[in-house]
Amino acid sequence: MLQVNDINQYYGGSHILRDVSFTAPVGACSVVLGRNGVGKTTLLKCLMGILPIKSGEILLNDKDISKMSPEQRVRAGLAYVPQGRDIFFDTDGRRKHLDWYGQVFTQQGQTCTQASV
Repeated sequence: MLQVNDINQYYGGSHILRDVSFTAPVGACSVVLGRNGVGKTTLLKCLMGILPIKSGEILLNDKDISKMSPEQRVRAGLAYVPQGRDIFFDTDGRRKHLDWYGQVFTQQGQTCTQASV
């Protein structure tokens, strides 16, 4: 489970994230919605450690990951796929990526549902 407690982030003098808190349970679909410029990308970058939070805490499976590097967060099980259309180049590449992720989750004892690409 991902739990975020009262995180704050600033860009210069602008307070972008104000006491943001939420829980994303394992196995549930969690969505971040908002109009342009309200801090969605900033939130995701903070979750991944690309931007350090100014205050608050980020817990992954009850472990505080707030001070971990992005690499350590990935090893702990958190991932971030930035917006962009050049992540997957073709359908075959997409299938290979999805198959690989399915194998990783299966090896970790998690279940995957296959979907068409």
